Amino acid sequence: METHPSISPLLNCGTIFPPIFDSLLHLIHLNLVTFLQCFHVILNSFVLIFGLFN
Repeated sequence: METHPSISPLLNCGTIFPPIFDSLLHLIHLNLVTFLQCFHVILNSFVLIFGLFN
């Protein structure tokens, strides 16, 4: 059974792209989590500093 020439590249992309897309999403998610944690720490230190000054 032969696939149409214009469909086979799409099928190849379908097998290649999901893993790459998943890893990209995973990286973005990890970076977002670490960024939020750092932001939280910075925010807490600002609150502490302002609390000391007031």
